[in-house]
Amino acid sequence: LIAFWQAAVCLVPPRVGQLVPTGAPGSVSGLVFLLNHTAVLIRDFQYSGSDTAVFCSGGSTVNTRAVLILSPLIQPGFSSTNVELKLPEDETVASIAWIGVCSSNSAQILASVVIPPEAVPSAPCNTTLVGELPRGSRGIAGRVYLLDRVTFVVLGFSYDGTAPDAFFWVGSGATPSITGFPCTYGDKIFAPLPVLSDQDLVVQLPQDAEGTPIDYFAFYCRSNNINLGHIPVRSGLIPVPSLPEPVMRQAVRLGSLRTRQHQVRGDVFALDENTIMLTGFFFDGNAPGARFYAVRGPSVFSRPTWTIPDETGSTAPLGSYRNRTLVLTLPDEITVHTIDWFSVWCVPFRINFGELQIPETIVFPSPSPPPPPRVRLGSFITRSHLVAGSLFALDERRLVITEFDYDGLAPGSVFYAIRGRTVRSTDFVVVEDDGDFDTLAGYEDATLHLTLPEGITVHTMDFLSLWCVPFNVNLGEVRIPDEVQLPEPVMVMPTLPPVEECPMLTAAAPVNCKQLSEEATVSWVVDSIAGVITITLCGCVLPDNYLAFGISGSPTRVQMVGGDVTWTWLDNLGVHAGDLDLSAYAQCLLQQSPGQLIRIGACPDEQDDVSSVTGFRQGCTTCIRFTRPLQSTDPKDSPFLLDQEQYVIWSIGPVGSLATPLGTTIPTPFQHYLRASITDDLKLNFSRSPVNECNLRCTQCEVTLDPWPRPVLEHTIFILAQIGQSGGERGYAGITGNPGWGIAWYLNGLLIPEVTVYRGVTYTFFTEGGNDPDNSARYHPFYITDDARGGYLFKSAQEQQEETIFAGFDGNTPLGEGRYCAYESTGIDRSNEFDSFDGYRRTLSLDCEGGETGRFTWTPDENTPDVVYFQCATHQFLGSTIRVLDGLPP
Repeated sequence: LIAFWQAAVCLVPPRVGQLVPTGAPGSVSGLVFLLNHTAVLIRDFQYSGSDTAVFCSGGSTVNTRAVLILSPLIQPGFSSTNVELKLPEDETVASIAWIGVCSSNSAQILASVVIPPEAVPSAPCNTTLVGELPRGSRGIAGRVYLLDRVTFVVLGFSYDGTAPDAFFWVGSGATPSITGFPCTYGDKIFAPLPVLSDQDLVVQLPQDAEGTPIDYFAFYCRSNNINLGHIPVRSGLIPVPSLPEPVMRQAVRLGSLRTRQHQVRGDVFALDENTIMLTGFFFDGNAPGARFYAVRGPSVFSRPTWTIPDETGSTAPLGSYRNRTLVLTLPDEITVHTIDWFSVWCVPFRINFGELQIPETIVFPSPSPPPPPRVRLGSFITRSHLVAGSLFALDERRLVITEFDYDGLAPGSVFYAIRGRTVRSTDFVVVEDDGDFDTLAGYEDATLHLTLPEGITVHTMDFLSLWCVPFNVNLGEVRIPDEVQLPEPVMVMPTLPPVEECPMLTAAAPVNCKQLSEEATVSWVVDSIAGVITITLCGCVLPDNYLAFGISGSPTRVQMVGGDVTWTWLDNLGVHAGDLDLSAYAQCLLQQSPGQLIRIGACPDEQDDVSSVTGFRQGCTTCIRFTRPLQSTDPKDSPFLLDQEQYVIWSIGPVGSLATPLGTTIPTPFQHYLRASITDDLKLNFSRSPVNECNLRCTQCEVTLDPWPRPVLEHTIFILAQIGQSGGERGYAGITGNPGWGIAWYLNGLLIPEVTVYRGVTYTFFTEGGNDPDNSARYHPFYITDDARGGYLFKSAQEQQEETIFAGFDGNTPLGEGRYCAYESTGIDRSNEFDSFDGYRRTLSLDCEGGETGRFTWTPDENTPDVVYFQCATHQFLGSTIRVLDGLPP
């Protein structure tokens, strides 16, 4: 009772009032509270009567006959700090009007209190009460309601999070067992529940449970097979969907949508070859640009595709649907016989949320009705670029263009709906076609479907034009007749009454999102049953740049070396993501040794377990989504832990390429210009309750900082080569136009100067770029070459033969080795703050290791080209140009 009362106090149960004696023999007192729909609490209860009594309640006004007798039996002189009363099965506090104490002999009411309507918990959104989760160990509490055949609502749910693998659970049988099914909640995908306190949750049955009798709703620990509390689900409580008999006689069942994401599910029927009906359709609406798609091809990712208008005829992104019946009309150029897939498709991310493969053979019980009639509006007048075609109206807002021709060569071509006396009127709106593209490509004898924007109809517009926006040119137009007589719409079945929306269902689902910096965010969803995590990276990423995220190389701090990350990028070939190993703080190096290829630095992993890669770029923002295993089979990969916080790392930088010993090239990250700092203390709990901490605003797509003027080193016969910070976008990258990776050559203290030398003069180079091949991050042999990239030692044999080396090597032995000296930042990099290298140089300090300085000489001659390069033999893009002149030096 003490433990129970502590839990009850935390939940602050609604107060009903004091028990009021009726004047009958025996003194009764106590303060009454409603714990939930089926339980009552009486605090400080006292009974001093001479006979036994019982707790009782009634379904009308207080009278002399009790309707329900409640346990326990009350002995004379009984008193208790707290008494909990459970109502009989199938009864709730909403079905009784009062509660009291009655004589066990005469059923005379000794004391009572009326339950006010405002004290009774109301059922949300026309739900049906299932019951109350038993208040037991682990702080579990909550009221469970049934919303529809696949959705429960749990109000006031609390749980202390101490069970290792706890789920909402449904199944058949008298008690929960491992043969049941885990349920989703909120935006989770079968994830164990974390610590929760008084939360309202939407719980969805898994698709595997559909068609299975549901006898209980439970909170269940899967790994230990322990029932933490359950409620019986009464027979007949879960409704079975049904449709009018005439409709079902006409309909041919095609199958059920397979759920992929966002709770998509439903049964699919064909009413005729042009009309599809969805029943029991669900979609949470929390995804951008979702539409109904028809697909022709061997997979749901094939092309061609067609957008199917929704039940209102619109091709705007889909909203939320709950247990809805929808009638959809296919575009004119397809039928159910000519498509292979029906899906709910996310256009921006190119993600399938749920699909059905259409059966090869569909036989209708009666001939299909003809397609809806359409009204001819006219033909395009050709102005330019071969524009031609006929325009029809299906209804006030849906248009069809047939036999459409356009060469596709005009930039920025879009359809305009124009109001005014001429086609050059300034009163116009853009009409979006139903395809998956921004501006029109070329067409020949094509059929296009257009949907007019809200507020525009064929009765309120005067022209439809194909318009070249950049040059403000009309390519061709159709004048809309003054009087357009549209046919009555053909409806296969009457429009169903709208379903009342439930605010807790239509609100945006909770998202787990972390702001990594002003330029980057990460969000994630864990599927512990499938053993995977789906991650979405969004950032203010320039074209040809990557965004990377992963687990730190140290369990106690942010550390790049040893980290396991996924790096992602977009280019003209598509969306990319891959597993990346960070074995050293260095550009990737590939070394061929007997029987294996050794990878050193930031290198793509040989065992890449990144899958389901999708993404898009909108404005200045790039978002890429991918899936990885929680526990990979690759021993070099780090696991995503669900029982503790983990340090994470991230970075943004340019994408480069690296030649392999096999003569191929692979993409690699060159450097980063943004990354996690060791002072960030950046940790994530991947199993935490959904929290959206993100507010990404990318307003500047391109870097506008001017590069520093390039220094000049003219006819200096002694040159000291050392390593130093590259200076970011104002330094190496801005000066050379090449991707840098954080370090570059400093000659006589100058960042990548342009060196001038004269033929016939001998120059001496002192080199301090490192001499330990086992420490690739600090091993940079200096040499002079005709290759603007460098990296000779890690090129293929063919590429080495094509390169000419003028100095720094004796055969294949590098001469430009020496102790390691580097100009390092004394704090965070501040290169963007300075207009010249001289100012930036003051923020650096020279740090040298012990050892000898390397040395070699070079005398340019008549065979030396006019332009050569000083570079690093183990890494690309660290150096710059040397200009070779004739004549006498100054």
